[in-house]
Amino acid sequence: AGIEAAQQLGADQVEIVMDSELVVNHILGKYTVKAANLRPLYEQALVELARFGTYRIRHVPRENPMIKQADALVNQELDICTLRH
Repeated sequence: AGIEAAQQLGADQVEIVMDSELVVNHILGKYTVKAANLRPLYEQALVELARFGTYRIRHVPRENPMIKQADALVNQELDICTLRH
């Protein structure tokens, strides 16, 4: 969703910060995607990222205050969406 939003805003570069070390290392090519159910998502992510001039992806631990704040905001939005439907 964040990548799509950046594209819609016309961004030519993006920085992705996430708490999934596995996903970060998949995207960076450090780990091979072995799980068949993850391969289509991985391939889609690479296609989407290739649309940017440059991108950066990095891992931060879940304990990081930035991740905790992002989780809280996402959960808040999900609660609002649930109430609307």
